[in-house]
Amino acid sequence: MNTKKNNNNLHFKFLFTIFFSVIIFTFSFLPTKAIQFFSFSDTVSDSREGVSAVHSLSWSGSVNTLRCIKVLFCTTPNGGCTTPTGLNSTASSFDNSVGLTNALWVFNNTSNGSLNLINALGENPALNVSMEFSSITNPIVSGNFFTRVQTYSDIGCLAQVDYGIASIVIVGQGINVSASVVDSTTTPPSGGGGQIIPVGFASVVLKGKAYPGAYVTILKDGNIAATVNADPSANFESTLTGLPAGIRTFSLWSEDKDGRKSLTMSFTASLTAGTITTFSGLFLPPTIDLDTTVLAKGEILNIFGYTYPKSEVNVFINSDSEIVEKVIASDDGGWLLALDTSVIEGGDHSARSKAVSPDSEISIFSQSLNFKVLKEGEERPCQGADLNFDSKVNLIDFSILLYFWEQSNPSNICADINSDRKVNLIDFSIMMYHWTN
Repeated sequence: MNTKKNNNNLHFKFLFTIFFSVIIFTFSFLPTKAIQFFSFSDTVSDSREGVSAVHSLSWSGSVNTLRCIKVLFCTTPNGGCTTPTGLNSTASSFDNSVGLTNALWVFNNTSNGSLNLINALGENPALNVSMEFSSITNPIVSGNFFTRVQTYSDIGCLAQVDYGIASIVIVGQGINVSASVVDSTTTPPSGGGGQIIPVGFASVVLKGKAYPGAYVTILKDGNIAATVNADPSANFESTLTGLPAGIRTFSLWSEDKDGRKSLTMSFTASLTAGTITTFSGLFLPPTIDLDTTVLAKGEILNIFGYTYPKSEVNVFINSDSEIVEKVIASDDGGWLLALDTSVIEGGDHSARSKAVSPDSEISIFSQSLNFKVLKEGEERPCQGADLNFDSKVNLIDFSILLYFWEQSNPSNICADINSDRKVNLIDFSIMMYHWTN
């Protein structure tokens, strides 16, 4: 009896030991539960459809030993990853990183939409890491897409450590976009500020170039959301908070120091709840004006406005064959092109401009302004109180009126506004009635 009992006890202890050992063995090889980065962003150097761009990734995460890093480009933030239409990463390169040792990581880009880095020895990254990948072709359609980063402690990329998801936006206007994902339940890392986003809402940061001291107006879904003045260097930044998640349209325009307004630039993006989306590289178009709208062939047409200081301004003249003239903006952003109209034929024309900043960012076009070059023998038509044909009635017109004051049948027949063959108080009264600025 005792022998049998002792044997049963030994058998039970043996089975218990085996069972317990299996449990310990199993749990020791289960993948570590992945933790979302406190912040993760992907800044795209150029958001136009189908162009080659640089992706600058950055995040704050754990300092656990890493042996595998995956970067995926997907149409959705979670689940199976489908590569966006037209995106091509097979010609990409791993350029540099901060917080990791480049030389220790072997880069693989053979699978389109997936970038892999392997370090067999393993490396403990810094708290804050940034990586740069170039020559990645953007999707060929506008919309929101997602960059996912996953880190692993093994070279088989199975034991996941951290992950991050960032939205990238292809808007078709060359606007650089990044999206920093913030987990509202996560405590910011030591030394970091961080922003807690209310559930269901998002924040947007808008950064860009205008003109020194320019007044920038920002609209969300057609309504004014903020106004901000560009600094003396012509840069501006504004943060919009408490925005409901979903598709939103943003528009921006600026006003230079002489009161001219730029063309409005607009783009649409989908905001994800709990994120801060940073739109950078917003280069507002130049303002543009003409000193006259009707002139004889061979006269000088002054085309001018404001843009980012030291930018190259390309002025496009719509003629039988398009003419492109280039000027450099001054330190205050002012630019002037003195166009010799002897090089263009008589008739109706238009002028518009775009700017290239010193760091090679390109603005969209300004508005287009019309002007007329008189043909040989064609008389200059009068335009009421607008004596210099600039679509304004102001001090310039008043000065012209005074020059011909009290003359009968003046050589400038337009100074006789009411066509009574005299330049007098009646003409002055008409001018005051039509005064604009």
